[in-house]
Amino acid sequence: MYKILTILIFSGLLFTGCAGLHRDEEGKSSTDLIPPVLLNKIPLTYPEEARLGGLEGIVSLYIYVDADGDVKKIRIRSSSNHPQLDEAAEKYVSQFKFKPASKEGENVGIWLSYKIDYSLRYTDLTFNIDNWLDRVSGLLKRPAGQGSQLSEQEEEQILESYDRYCAYINMNPEKNLNRRIDRILSKPSREKWQRFYELCPLTFILYDDLLKRFPDMKQADKARSKMMIAMEQDIENAAEMKEKKYGGPQLFGVFVQTLYDYLISEYAGNHPQKLDLILKNYQQK
Repeated sequence: MYKILTILIFSGLLFTGCAGLHRDEEGKSSTDLIPPVLLNKIPLTYPEEARLGGLEGIVSLYIYVDADGDVKKIRIRSSSNHPQLDEAAEKYVSQFKFKPASKEGENVGIWLSYKIDYSLRYTDLTFNIDNWLDRVSGLLKRPAGQGSQLSEQEEEQILESYDRYCAYINMNPEKNLNRRIDRILSKPSREKWQRFYELCPLTFILYDDLLKRFPDMKQADKARSKMMIAMEQDIENAAEMKEKKYGGPQLFGVFVQTLYDYLISEYAGNHPQKLDLILKNYQQK
């Protein structure tokens, strides 16, 4: 017996979850039991690092729901082959709360099988750059006359929009839209990064521009974390594309050095050491 628990569309990404009755704690067949019922519908979000990296996969799990309806044990039946997705799936199902299974009027524990499909395949179909630019432009203009501050809700909306753009670019790295997004960047950001527009799509500049434009934003740490993830992906994309462009290797070298200097000067102590190592590695090549 199978029951669809979750089908969610979030920021153009599709996630599905299916649960099926398995066996009770003693290993006996559960076909004569009244199955548990999921009580809390928790939004299923794509792991940020996996989304920006374009990672996909299916995670199959066994979860043990005790007589109180709590998830007490989780086992991975089959991995997605991506630790970020496996860990996210375990964390997600650990939050479930059920009306417990029952047998002959008494609550009992039961094992369920559960599957989560992390897929980005619909990203390209749901992203429209013109609509996206209009939306983001409107959000960025709202603080005018309000002390140049964004509300926390506006910050969240902008960050979600930027995440969606990053996911789209990482699924379609050949689509360089730098010249299009240039229109929503502040003048200092444009002047800083325009010379690298032709190298590869640059996604980190959105978060960097937001942090510079609103230095007192409430979700600065979140924005900075997203920026660092996006920057790492941009570096890898630029490294792959540099040979395809005239003057690409030389421009890539300047890009790497500029990023390194920028992190040291603008984000000292606020960026992962991993980025320094990646940039130093490319500097030595």
